[in-house]
Amino acid sequence: MIHIAICPLLHGAIAAIDDDGRLVLCEDLPQIREPGGVAWIDVKKLATQIVIARDDRHAQAQLQVRIAINQCNVRNAPDSAFLKGVVLGSILAALQQLNLPSDLIPAAKWKASMGFGPEPTWSMHKSAMLDLAWHLFPEAKLDRNAAFQAEALLLAEYCRQAAIAAARPSNVVPIRAFA
Repeated sequence: MIHIAICPLLHGAIAAIDDDGRLVLCEDLPQIREPGGVAWIDVKKLATQIVIARDDRHAQAQLQVRIAINQCNVRNAPDSAFLKGVVLGSILAALQQLNLPSDLIPAAKWKASMGFGPEPTWSMHKSAMLDLAWHLFPEAKLDRNAAFQAEALLLAEYCRQAAIAAARPSNVVPIRAFA
């Protein structure tokens, strides 16, 4: 199975990992921007990213996919509700086109399960997410400006761990469990 996570912001990201925790994809979301106008996610390019992520290059088959969308809040941004609606609508259109299952996962839930609490500043929160993403996925080409890619990677890892926990027999104690 491929675990795909999307940080649904205009400058958000998409990340995918397989069941073994190997990095499959980590990129910015593709954008379309009207000159002097509104911007949104390029549905065709996003669908292509998802199709590429789910194709198994070894078995020459399509792998099962589960998509998680970070249900985040955008604060202190003018028209943030409108812009988030445009972006999320574009993402949902791509997923509907491919007929793929998806879940909206509250950021507070998955971040808390990975040890992130209410950091005093966005800068400290971003730094902590980047550090963990670098640790878990050293092959990902993340720089200090790749906070949304790090967030998408960590959400994909949360989903992978949740799938493992769900498949585990009830008499096995997990080493690291995510709720």
